[in-house]
Amino acid sequence: LCGAVWAERKDVPKKCPMAFFLLVGNQDFNLFEFTRAEKELTKKGAPFWFEEWDGEHRWPSEALMAEGLEYLHARAMKAGLLPEDRAFLEGLLHDRLASAAALQQGGFELEAYRKYRQAARFFQGFPGADRAEAEADALSKAFPVTSWFEAEGKFEEYHERLTRAKDATSLAGALKELKAKSGKPGEVGRAAGLLIRMSKLQVHQLTLGFFQQGRYREAAACEEIILDVFPDDATAAYNLACAYSRMGARKDAMKLLKLSVRNGFKDWAAMEKDADLDNIRQEPGYQEILGELKGVQAAPKPAGG
Repeated sequence: LCGAVWAERKDVPKKCPMAFFLLVGNQDFNLFEFTRAEKELTKKGAPFWFEEWDGEHRWPSEALMAEGLEYLHARAMKAGLLPEDRAFLEGLLHDRLASAAALQQGGFELEAYRKYRQAARFFQGFPGADRAEAEADALSKAFPVTSWFEAEGKFEEYHERLTRAKDATSLAGALKELKAKSGKPGEVGRAAGLLIRMSKLQVHQLTLGFFQQGRYREAAACEEIILDVFPDDATAAYNLACAYSRMGARKDAMKLLKLSVRNGFKDWAAMEKDADLDNIRQEPGYQEILGELKGVQAAPKPAGG
């Protein structure tokens, strides 16, 4: 599984008739959905392997995808679905140890800890498993690992507040409190900052829901929150322009549309079709913005480009 596991507030199934290979970036907004699944799968004794890489919500590398296939192949051997190939399993353990060592040397101690720990459990009894266990034990005391688990606890506390927010006002209150906490030193600040970055997509999704219901004031409040935290966010500026346009605040809508372009918005074709902007198409400056975007996209490539 990559990018998502189970929906919010739904438990992992009691009986899992399959093995799982969990993949997620350490800046992915679904990261703690995965760590929660990891804990629940562990409690229920379900077979899984969890890999975390340095990145956001995107596809993992081919190398990690290959590791997933190798894990499922090895798991099938362990379950008796395939004949055991000792040489294959020993080679797999060797590769995992080398990968964990490379992560550790590269400064990714948490990711290395996870890989060592899982290798020790999965390959128990194989030559090299004792080394994996010793490395995992040593890394468990390292600051990046201990601080992560402290941050995880704080993150879950803050995340609970966000998921319980029922409207834009309570959401704004939770996010503004997080923004204040994100400036503090230590794990409180780290957890708050991480959650703010990961919450951006969730807030955008809440905005879309308000647009569908015609609740443009609430939609604007959501995007104002994002723009306050991320002043260079093009999507927030564009969505806010749409909300102001719907509410008849034409001058404010134009200001935000210009800001969205400065922040990197380029999709003039979508802008022309967007009914949310119908109220400002005759406003001074709208055609200039549209022409600027078309000119940027239609600009000829330099010779040899």
